[in-house]
Order: sequence, then structure tokens, then C-alpha cells
Amino acid sequence: DHSPFSFNLMSAREFIVGDVRATLWTLMGAVTLVLLIALANVANLLLVRASSREKEISIRMALGAGRWRIVRQLLVESLTLAAAGGMAGLLLSVWSVPFLVAMAPENIPRLQYVGVNSVVLGWTALVSLLSGTIFGLVPAFQSSRVDINSALKVNGRGSTEARGKSRVRQLLVVLETALALTVLVGAGLVAKSFWRLSSVDSGARAERVLTAQVFLPRSRYAENQQVLGFQNRLLEKALAMPGVKNVAMTGSLPPDVIDFSDNFSVEGRPGGPNEADVADIILISAGYFETLGIPLREGRVFTDSDSSDAPRVAIVNETMVQRYFPGQDPIGKRIRQGPREEDYMQIVGVAANAKYRGLKEPAEPAIYEPLPQNPERGIFLAIRTNGVDPMSLVTAIRQQLFEMDPEIPLSQTRTLEDRISKSIAQPRFGALIIVSFATVALMLACIGVYAVISYSVVQRTHEIGIRIALGAARRDVLKLVVRDGMIPAVGGMILGLGGALLLTRLLSDLLFEVTSTDKPTLMFTCLVIAIASVAACLVPAQRASRIDPMTALRE
Repeated sequence: DHSPFSFNLMSAREFIVGDVRATLWTLMGAVTLVLLIALANVANLLLVRASSREKEISIRMALGAGRWRIVRQLLVESLTLAAAGGMAGLLLSVWSVPFLVAMAPENIPRLQYVGVNSVVLGWTALVSLLSGTIFGLVPAFQSSRVDINSALKVNGRGSTEARGKSRVRQLLVVLETALALTVLVGAGLVAKSFWRLSSVDSGARAERVLTAQVFLPRSRYAENQQVLGFQNRLLEKALAMPGVKNVAMTGSLPPDVIDFSDNFSVEGRPGGPNEADVADIILISAGYFETLGIPLREGRVFTDSDSSDAPRVAIVNETMVQRYFPGQDPIGKRIRQGPREEDYMQIVGVAANAKYRGLKEPAEPAIYEPLPQNPERGIFLAIRTNGVDPMSLVTAIRQQLFEMDPEIPLSQTRTLEDRISKSIAQPRFGALIIVSFATVALMLACIGVYAVISYSVVQRTHEIGIRIALGAARRDVLKLVVRDGMIPAVGGMILGLGGALLLTRLLSDLLFEVTSTDKPTLMFTCLVIAIASVAACLVPAQRASRIDPMTALRE
């Protein structure tokens, strides 16, 4: 009942994918939204195609074809297109999946099992079938409701399209724009969050610092003095190498390697050590702060005199001082990690905050202890070079280590900059994928707007010719076409803002120092959508403004 240890139970699934579940669900949501935009686009194009076949369908119905027969014919054509698209997408995925896996960070669980398999084939076939069926029914039912007499009488001159079909196409543009805006807002928030995360200060100067791990087995290094002797000799040999400026050893490294945390108590505060708060315990050798470039705010650093026989000392970080010594000078105060009197440590310095639990997490209270007073067998070697490439020293260090003990490997050799970069590899990859989906969504929305306006210009060629013949200026035609195209686009932006505000709340776990209602991101996204929509309208508008009125009137 009085044990200071505790534990938490979690499922194996939660343990494996808990850190990336939110990212995976977000990517699935982005994929779904892009799929819906593509399907709305296809439905729009099928409506246009069906309108051009109105007379053909009327003749078929006049010859006895029933409405359901026409629907089946158009639905089969839609399913054929969906199957072709599914096959093309499957072939594209076979090429792109290895490329994406190669770009993905190493810490994504079960990454080696990602690939095109029978489950993917079945899912692709199901999505293609459902997509072709659901979004092929809209143009099929619209086309089957044709008025046979009106369609057979019309000869093309001055013909106008039924309002119902035009309204359906405009509604599809509204849907495309709304979905594209939602994806763009999500991508903008994730990208801004990653940008802020990548600019977070880890607390250390990472340039020109090499890190590597050395583990001494207990079977051959059972005594603490053996461990300390080996580590001291390795430090001396590493410091003597050309190009080396500072060398240190530690049990933890920024930005996300923490050896362990422990309970502690402050002398004079009520409550025993079992009820005390928890701090990160960071075991370091002399020269650690100089090697990693972590500033010392006050007091002194550890020296060789802080040996196993010397009184126990500690250095605390700024968070520790702010939380447990507000308005006080912590130098000379004592803290301890156990119930005995000899467990007390005197604070001799205050170091600046450094991140040991990831760049997203705030710096927790930390207690730095000298390695000689608390030996550790699994240790990191940190080397700051004097202008040379840190990785160029790896071979020399391996040779020094081999001469000391051929059975001790040097592992996890990488620069501190690389460690910091890899710590944000997962959010970087997620941001890249979501931004890619957002780009595709924007392109599809622009294609949808362009298709509707372009077809509308073709339908209104006679009308536009009359307007020009009656004196309408080129800019008037441009305004008319752009205005008609921007009406559904603006409606989609309004609808999309509402959807974005609802759906982006689900992104809160992925965001860092960015709210789901970030106004600059929302305003910038709306501006991008507006510019893209205007650009999509300008091409058919320019074509409409150059219509020859005599040619249009003769059509």
C-alpha cells in the first residue's frame, strides 16, 4: 500500500498505434473529402455529357425505351468509367506506395506491412462500384426525365438548358468548393502547426554535435568504479581527437530522450518523499552544458571534483525554480530522492530549460545529477566539434572504443540536428500528405467551376452574341460570366467555412500553438479559393468576350 510505484494498463493496439491514430484518421478524412470532390466533379461532367445526348435519349424513348432502361444504360456507362478509374488509381498506387513508404518516418508502426494487397484490391473495387453507382444515378435520373416532344422539336438555335439540370450542376459546384475549402483549412492548420513546431527551441545548440550510445553489460562491468573508469577513459580519448571541442556523457538527450523520472522532495516543505512531485532525472558528466550549449543561468556547472566520494550536488532547470522556489534563490537549497539523510542533494546551479519529452511538450522540472554520484551503464556520448563535420569522427571513435573493449558497440550514431529533425518527422510527413490532398482538392474544385462555366458559355453563345450585337462591351461580358461562376463558388465557401469550423475541431490533437479557428488561416484559405475560382472563370469568360456576334446569331 505504500509502494511509490504505479502503472497503467493499455491494450496492445493502443500501445502500437496510439501516437499516430489521430494522424491516420485525419489522413483518412482528407482522402474521403478528396474522393467526394472527385465524384462530384465526375457527376457534373456526366450531367454535361447527358445534356449533349438529350436528343439521342429522346429518340430512344420515343422508340419505346422505358425510363429505367435509359437509367440502366447511363448507369452502366458510369460504372464503366468508375471501373476504369479504379484500375488507373490502383496502378498509380502500385507505383506511388513504395515512394510514400520511403518518405515516411521510421516511427510509424507497422510501416513494413504497408502495400497493395488483397484487402486494398477489394476496397478499391468496392469504392469504385459504390462511387459509380451513387454518383452515376444523379445524371441518369436527370437525363431520363427528358420531355420527348420538346427535345425532338428543338433544333439547337437559341436553345437553353432545363433549369433543373443547371441547378444540379451548380449545387455540385457548391459541394466541391465547400469540400475543397474544408480540406484546405485543415491542411493550412496542420502546415502552420508544423511550421511553429519546427521553430521551437529545444534548449540546446544542435549544430556540430555528434551523439552516440554506449552500453556496458553488467556481466563484465558489475562495479560502479569499473563503469566510471571506462567512461572517463573514453571521454579522455574522445577529447584528445583532432577537431573535438567539448565532450560529455549523459543518460538523456534533447529533444525526446529521457532516461527516467523520479519523486523528489524539497527540504523544509511538508510531505515526505512518497508524496513529493516528480522531476526528470538527467545524469550528466562534467562538460555537458558546454557540449550541448545549454546556458547556465546562475551557480556553477559540475566539475571533476563532484565525484562519488564528494557531497551530493544537483543542478535544476528554470521550470523547477519557478514552480518550487518562486521568488527565492535556489542555490544552496537541498532536495532529495529518498527517505535517507544521505539522499539529500545541494543545488549548486540553475540551467536554462531544455526539451526532453518532445518539442510539443513544455519543459518539466528537471534535476541534473553528476554521473559519478549515480553511475549509468547505458549512456550517450556527445561530442561538439570545432568546425569539422561531426559524422566524420564516427570511424575514429569506433576505433578508440574497439581498442578499449572490442565487444562494446557504438550505436545510434547521428548528429543532434538529425535527432531533432527526426523528432518532428511524423508531423512533417502528415503535413506533407494533407497539403498534397488539399492541392488535389483545389485543382478538382477549379476543374469543376471551369467545366460548369465553360459549358454555360457554350449554351449561352446565342444570348452573348445578341448582347454584343446590342452594344455590350467586352468587360461587361467578362463581368457577367465571372459573376455567374462565382455565385456557386461563394456559396460553397460559406458552406465550407461552417463545415471547416466543425471538422477542424477533430484536429486539435495534431495542432501545436494553433487553434482550430485560427483566423489568418481561414482568411488565407478563403482568399486562395476565391482566386482559384476567379481564375477558373476567366478562361471561359475570355472566350465568351471574343464571340463574333454574326457567327453566334447564325448558329
